[in-house]
Amino acid sequence: MVRCTQIVTKCVILIKFFSLVCWLNVNVIIAYFAFVSVLKETLENRGVLGQIRARVRAEVFGALDDQVNEVCTYCCFEYPCVPCVSS
Repeated sequence: MVRCTQIVTKCVILIKFFSLVCWLNVNVIIAYFAFVSVLKETLENRGVLGQIRARVRAEVFGALDDQVNEVCTYCCFEYPCVPCVSS
């Protein structure tokens, strides 16, 4: 009987611990989204968010364009290199 009581006690402690961890995780997630919301609003008010978006967009398209213009090191054709991909 004592062993059963110890197991139940340990289970109750584990359940309390995991519910506390879940509660903390939910609060961290809520705090994160609140921070992101305030940061986004601040950047929009300063007129910086549009510039950041434009810069990221330009960098992404530039990186994609660089990949298109690369030359295959095996056969000197432009990517995507059909002979090298198919072999």
